Amino acid sequence: MRGLTIGSKVADLYQIGVDIDQAPGAFARTFVATNGDGHERAIKVFRSEHFELPEERCYQYYRTLGNEADLLAELKGHPNVVELYDVGYVWPKQGQEQQFDAYSFGLDVQDFCAAMEIAFSRRYLPYLILQRMPQGHSLFRLVRRNPHNVRLPSEEIIGMALQLATFLVEIHARGILYWDPKPEHFYWDGQHITVIDWNVSRRMQSADGDHKGQDIQLVAQRVLYPVIMGGASYATGATIEATPGSSADPVRREQIDYRWQEKWIDAAVRSWLDPALRGEYQDAESFLRDIRACARHFGWEIPGCPPPSAKAKQARASMSEGLRKLYKAHTLLEEASKHFAQAGIHFLPEEYREATRLSRLVRELLEDGWFLT
Repeated sequence: MRGLTIGSKVADLYQIGVDIDQAPGAFARTFVATNGDGHERAIKVFRSEHFELPEERCYQYYRTLGNEADLLAELKGHPNVVELYDVGYVWPKQGQEQQFDAYSFGLDVQDFCAAMEIAFSRRYLPYLILQRMPQGHSLFRLVRRNPHNVRLPSEEIIGMALQLATFLVEIHARGILYWDPKPEHFYWDGQHITVIDWNVSRRMQSADGDHKGQDIQLVAQRVLYPVIMGGASYATGATIEATPGSSADPVRREQIDYRWQEKWIDAAVRSWLDPALRGEYQDAESFLRDIRACARHFGWEIPGCPPPSAKAKQARASMSEGLRKLYKAHTLLEEASKHFAQAGIHFLPEEYREATRLSRLVRELLEDGWFLT
């Protein structure tokens, strides 16, 4: 059974472009998909190699795309959830390389899921058409800029944490656990967070108990901790195993030992981050309350909360202006590096060392993440 590859054509629906997986997916692959109107989306399609697994296990993996479609349909329009545009099945045309037939259900997720057993018996590949996210906004890339890792400014981290806590409040109220947080599943443009990859997410069961608290802890461990610390790795001892959303608890709890090496983390940030990392929050409302208190301390105006002090508001205004200028400086440095490199194009390196020296100097500054640390 062959799967989609770069250059494949899906009926008259989509032309398949480059692979855009941030990290190899356990159950599916993701490519650019261009529709007939020239709009670029992301197509997430079941991995055909899983058909070589034992049938029961393969079908468990197969169902994850139905699970994801079901949750995305329920959360459609949520400002922090990736947009779903189409669901369906594809299968290779006999004797025609890279040509695939398809059946699209549009956004009729109920019928898509109902057809899954028959589609599985025929070895059709389920697919989801999703909003394509800018790869430069992936937290996976933002905190792992080679050769150095960088941390985001606390101003952005507070904004991100407010949105994530609100997001958890809202999905938990709907009886949904996100359950699979990691930097490659979160996209941040400096002001707005978008959450992708819902195949491991699941609806809560009556016996779930403290799983809301675990969801909060995992977001703190696997998303907020790396961006605050500027680290490529997750917190010591944190382990999660990806399993289908319909399966039992995928989290293996361990004793966590956080050795804080960063002296610049403010006490107001640690007041909510430390208990979140230790799994002390049992509901997202409490988590959000404490992040709001932190934000207000640093000059944020939070609806429904007392206004911050005048000094805090002025401090935040100054911080925001400083960050704006640092980002502008970063853009100018990137342009300067290109000009220095162009200056040396028509010379051998030993003939014009100054151009090479300045270009390398600026690149090292940029790669070191100097303006964010």
